[in-house]
Amino acid sequence: MLIKSLSAAAAAAALALGPMAPATSVDSKPVKESFDDTTPFEVSDPCGFPIAVLAHQRGFTITSADGSQTKVHVTEQDVYTANGATLRSEPYTFNIDILRDADGNNVHAISTGQIIVVPIEPAVTFRAAGRFDFVTAGSDFVVVPESGGSQNLDAFCAALTP
Repeated sequence: MLIKSLSAAAAAAALALGPMAPATSVDSKPVKESFDDTTPFEVSDPCGFPIAVLAHQRGFTITSADGSQTKVHVTEQDVYTANGATLRSEPYTFNIDILRDADGNNVHAISTGQIIVVPIEPAVTFRAAGRFDFVTAGSDFVVVPESGGSQNLDAFCAALTP
């Protein structure tokens, strides 16, 4: 199952793929697989209260013949619900590069691109974009990248506050 806003579904996608055993055949070719998944989950880190997320992701993975690398291309759209309020993201796109050690364990799951794009009101959008590593971040839901930026998280939380 492949799942994120650089969110729980994307991280789950990245981390659900590994560990993988290296391929044994020298004649093997990279493997491309498409996915189209909708995943519900809950987060509380961004705003300090529970937020239900319904993440819809579609895209593809390409895994190297030896299983040491996987490239993931994702277009995602999310619905966030808390305290009787609902926000819908615009579709956004990101990539994840997964690197594995010789034992097939994930060493890095580096995401680049849009993290989240949620219109709050006219001229106000909760938006984040950049780069981060799900493995070193220690989290599967990220709204502030290691490099890049995030804006209007306060407006996002206020729109979902009781």
